[in-house]
Amino acid sequence: MNMKTPLIVSCLLIGLVSCGEATDNEKTTINLGSDSPGTNDTQKPIELNDTLPEMPAEISERVNGTVNFPYLLNEDAINKLDLSDNVLSQEEVELLSQYMVIKPGFSDIDSRLNSYFRFNQLIDSIGEEAYNNQIDLGMTQYFDAYLHYRVNLTKKKYLLIWSLDYGTYEACPYYAGQYVLATMCADGKISSTVFIGEDSGGGDPPYMSSVFAGSDVWDTYIEVKLFEEHTEDSEMSGEEMEHTETIKSKCRFLITDKDIKLDK
Repeated sequence: MNMKTPLIVSCLLIGLVSCGEATDNEKTTINLGSDSPGTNDTQKPIELNDTLPEMPAEISERVNGTVNFPYLLNEDAINKLDLSDNVLSQEEVELLSQYMVIKPGFSDIDSRLNSYFRFNQLIDSIGEEAYNNQIDLGMTQYFDAYLHYRVNLTKKKYLLIWSLDYGTYEACPYYAGQYVLATMCADGKISSTVFIGEDSGGGDPPYMSSVFAGSDVWDTYIEVKLFEEHTEDSEMSGEEMEHTETIKSKCRFLITDKDIKLDK
């Protein structure tokens, strides 16, 4: 295998873990007033929902299955998510993720989304065969997106469950993970998207880490619980020592008639 990586590939891959910025998902109202051209009457305010994109039938009707709330996303449920044929394109991921609601410091889903787009744009530019011929230790090997389920909340709104699947070339350092998201569709329009689950891990010995996040999805809220475990192996006075740090955190989202909001 040719281990010489062109400068342009290296530079782009270095940025695969850079952080993105959350998109503001607050509802805005524009009052046109009676001075608007072409009318003498006061027009009704235009709400954000009026400008939201339609949910394509190609996506909504392509799910692997439909369930009703409550939807429990635990470790077993994540392991059973099908990663086979129901692939989301870059354009579809961009459409579903344009209104992200993110709690600062809770997960790195914004960074992962940015990495997904950068990696796949790189593959598009140089070709998969050329990339594989130049792949080196620790570099991203795959980064795909998959569509899974529809979770019905009411007659007019539901959640689409989809995920990102990522892994590096099998060497140290290595990393792999699956990140689960939920996109709300209200009255046929694509609204908010939130992070609801993760099963990932990796590292470069003696440093290792693992992350798991699961959630309970109801018709009025989503509660996400995240568990991080960071381990360091060391040797002191001839004895092997293992130091493990565990971090627990949680996040709660509120589901309204038209979108999802962070519960502050």
